[in-house]
Amino acid sequence: MAQIDPQLGYDFCVTSLETDSRSYTTDLQGLGVISVELAITRASITISYIKDLMKNTTSDPFIKERLRSCLDQYSNAIPTLENSSMAFKSKRYEDVNIWVSAAMDGATTCEDGFNEEEGHVSPLTKENGELFQLGAIALAVTHLL
Repeated sequence: MAQIDPQLGYDFCVTSLETDSRSYTTDLQGLGVISVELAITRASITISYIKDLMKNTTSDPFIKERLRSCLDQYSNAIPTLENSSMAFKSKRYEDVNIWVSAAMDGATTCEDGFNEEEGHVSPLTKENGELFQLGAIALAVTHLL
């Protein structure tokens, strides 16, 4: 799949999918569902992390505002990804592409927000990158289906 999407890292793809034991026995569609489920988990974990950051780590208004924006992006991503999972199971791959792309855009928007003012670094770079890559796995699967 990494050959299909140059932004998709092979090691990340394999390592991520291997965390779910179903990946060893499922078909391509099943791998797509697993990748979306992993993205939902990543988004949920990131929401908790953002809330902790907002409470405990910064008083900088710029950072707090970006974290609020990221919280909105991730909160919106979860139902969108849940819809994607159902669409995968129903073989509605065009819907999967739209909804997964929207979640990926949310991660990109979150990351880009921290670059709007010089001197700030995103505390969510790893999380945004992982959500984006998990989405890229799902999109690569739909391309193969």
